[in-house]
Amino acid sequence: VGRYTYQKGFERLIDAWHILAPRFPDWKLDIVGDGEERTALQRQINTLGMEKRVFLVKPTKSIGKVYSDASVLALSSRYEGLPMVLIEAQSFGLPIVAFECKCGPKDIVSNGENGFLVQEGDIKGMAQKLELLMNDGSLRKRMGAKAKVSAMRFNEDEIMKKWTDTFQALIKR
Repeated sequence: VGRYTYQKGFERLIDAWHILAPRFPDWKLDIVGDGEERTALQRQINTLGMEKRVFLVKPTKSIGKVYSDASVLALSSRYEGLPMVLIEAQSFGLPIVAFECKCGPKDIVSNGENGFLVQEGDIKGMAQKLELLMNDGSLRKRMGAKAKVSAMRFNEDEIMKKWTDTFQALIKR
């Protein structure tokens, strides 16, 4: 889920999916978003003969349904700040596979617990971790359950408590 831009690295995700696709004929990859790289991404999909396995899906106001229908969320970004897509996906109980870019994913994903962090740019590593989750439904469920708990630290009540505590501490100075 994200803008079709260089930052998001969706072409790398398509390459990883191309490695996996022959072993998982019942699985498909939906990339939800839009942006300046749509044409290039569709060209890549067509060149790899993946038109029936990889879909560029227009943004939707029903993103919750997208997460509910998914099994895993893959983040192929080259760089991020605080990737809200990871927190959203975790709140729906999705395990994550993400490149360990400079910041962002490692602040949200606990490697091996609620998802996997893959060395930045390691497309084969991304495919291997996705394959691990795709092959093991119980692992997906365990990691997804931990992801859902993990996301709770970002809920409104938790964040408001942190702000309130911070302001209280400043007032007491």
